[in-house]
Amino acid sequence: AKVSADGTLSEKSNMDWSLEAPDLGDLLPDSSGSIQANGKLSGDMKQPKINARLMAERVALNAFTLEHLDGDIDVELSEGASARIQLNGTNLGSGDDLVETLGLTVEGPLDAHRIQLTAKHPMAEVRLDAKGALTLDESQWQGELGRLDLDMTDWGNWRLKAPVTILASPAQAKVAPLCLQDSGTALCSELDWQPGGGSAKAALS
Repeated sequence: AKVSADGTLSEKSNMDWSLEAPDLGDLLPDSSGSIQANGKLSGDMKQPKINARLMAERVALNAFTLEHLDGDIDVELSEGASARIQLNGTNLGSGDDLVETLGLTVEGPLDAHRIQLTAKHPMAEVRLDAKGALTLDESQWQGELGRLDLDMTDWGNWRLKAPVTILASPAQAKVAPLCLQDSGTALCSELDWQPGGGSAKAALS
């Protein structure tokens, strides 16, 4: 395995880095597979710009395995800056319980970005589409879940009945009524949590 870094890491950083691990077992015990990654960290350390590329093949780490994972990350952690995160993977999970395909895309300014997620498992397929804003000072994400499709092998095809407002931060998590509908059946839930207490409800009708 080879790890390298070239540049400066300070209040104003400018550092290139890379990782080449053709055999992950050289770095971690009880593991196998290969990982290649490289990137750049630059700008103000309080609001850095992060670029990274990742490729992993046939990784096994304890009980977790994956066949393939690739990632492309371009993020600038400052208000109004744009971000792009793209992750794609195949056969991720533990034992025979594997997610066959996984895709995640985050794109747009931190204060107005879009999140798309697709996943396929032998028991279900999931498609999710959300939009929102990340407030760095408060470590808070607030947005709207506009699409959630859940096609289950044995329990029907569920669709989001209406867009759902979501708030998430270390101080609070709140999900307005989230209702999934399959034909004439609806499953609704909501969450309102704060440190030390909160409430969660679910109802089937």
